[in-house]
Amino acid sequence: MLCKLTARQLLCHRESGAQVVQKPADADFILAHGTEAIGQPNGAAAQAASMQQINAALQCCAEQAVAPPMVVANPDVVTVSGSDLVPMPGTLAQYYADLGGQVYWMGKPDPVIYDAALDMWDVPKECVLAIGDSLQHDIQGACNAGVDSLFITGGIHAKDLHASDGEVDEQKLLQLFQMHKGQPTYSMPTLQI
Repeated sequence: MLCKLTARQLLCHRESGAQVVQKPADADFILAHGTEAIGQPNGAAAQAASMQQINAALQCCAEQAVAPPMVVANPDVVTVSGSDLVPMPGTLAQYYADLGGQVYWMGKPDPVIYDAALDMWDVPKECVLAIGDSLQHDIQGACNAGVDSLFITGGIHAKDLHASDGEVDEQKLLQLFQMHKGQPTYSMPTLQI
């Protein structure tokens, strides 16, 4: 059974044999791969929910005699939406862990995701360039997997990196690399194709 916290249907629970349940006491685990809705049982459309509502559901889960573990399919903490940073499933996972819940992180920065992609496409690491705007996930994941990386400075770290004239402050950039203990191979402000 499944207590699912997302509107996105990235995992088809019907094909996996899992069911969406309403009561936290009925859940064997929580699947978090979005932050905008709470899954509903019986194939009903996910219900839009605020972060406060989702956090309340997580608190209810954590208060169970045997709290269901959470599987996080996307560990990103935030993403860029326009000029704002919006929470991602990593935020839910951290909140649940702070409540005492057990969390299983899937995806970057664990190298397993890179290893699977390399195996799937039969590509040597020397031919791969990982691109991302999160030093904690994208760039650290590339470092962990031993592949080159391109850090997009205009993403989630933009406000930390840009000087008053809008240019990237190189000193702030180096400090951020040191703080996250990850050094990308390359960096650029935006990805333009």
